[in-house]
Amino acid sequence: MSAQPIHEHDPRDPQVILAQLPERARPGFLAEYHAAVDAAHDLAGYRRLQDLLHLWSIRNVAYSKPGYYEAMEQARQGTGETVPLVDVISECFELSPEDAEAYWQDKITQARARRQAS
Repeated sequence: MSAQPIHEHDPRDPQVILAQLPERARPGFLAEYHAAVDAAHDLAGYRRLQDLLHLWSIRNVAYSKPGYYEAMEQARQGTGETVPLVDVISECFELSPEDAEAYWQDKITQARARRQAS
């Protein structure tokens, strides 16, 4: 028996993200990624790069769902089924609705603070 390293794919690895993205999403990812890499030379920019990779790894999960693009188009037209974001957060992170709302509000506050700092 040989000892082979176990390689788990980090969903935030840019190569993994790109490989898993649908073809139509790749140009957007690459444009945002290259801009974030350029900005990462600044210490604050490095955190934004990490945030971008995390966001795109989450998008990959959404894109992998059958009917994603059709559902998004229906939502834009107001004809599709929608679910409140707090309900999604509550289910995904196994939080109470109150804790999910607090989590979401905290994320909003953090995003505003980052925008004001840049």
